[in-house]
Amino acid sequence: MSTLSTGRSYVYVLPCDGEDLLKIGFTRDPLQRLRTLHRRYFDFFDLDAGFLVQTDSVREARAIERRWGAQFVEHRAAMPLTIAAGAGGETEWYRGALPALHVAATEAESAGYTVHRPLRYWLTTTLRSAGTHVWEWARHALLLIDAGQVGASTQLRDGLDVLAAVGIDVADCVDEDVLRVYRSLPPR
Repeated sequence: MSTLSTGRSYVYVLPCDGEDLLKIGFTRDPLQRLRTLHRRYFDFFDLDAGFLVQTDSVREARAIERRWGAQFVEHRAAMPLTIAAGAGGETEWYRGALPALHVAATEAESAGYTVHRPLRYWLTTTLRSAGTHVWEWARHALLLIDAGQVGASTQLRDGLDVLAAVGIDVADCVDEDVLRVYRSLPPR
């Protein structure tokens, strides 16, 4: 068996904030997938309505995703234009399916799968556990800003804004130099 198909995988349901539109998919790394879909995913998606179903393999995650896709085929919708080009998943967008998907998540939970809901809790835990990585990443971003790299300020702001969006104090995650620059950046 391929090691790429074994191990923890997730089915994600990502409702757009303020709109009855959502994305269903599967991934091995939900945080990375969120980042590929939208650079400010924490503003774009409703983290309180979204959720993850954790499985033990890609095969299980794909099976759930396919089943839900077939179950909600009449709800298919076009991908929003604000989703990153090349992010993929153009056909996995649905309108009007969220209430039924919450029921499907409860059924998955009853079948023994771990359901992380709301997505905000999972995201907060994941970002808190990234502690040293966030500190190092922010220091690197500061070096890029100092070197005049185009877009580095935006990356720093977005990367630290997500912490604030899920209730993590940015000051606990970065050093004073990074915090000073971050606080001086214009808001999005």
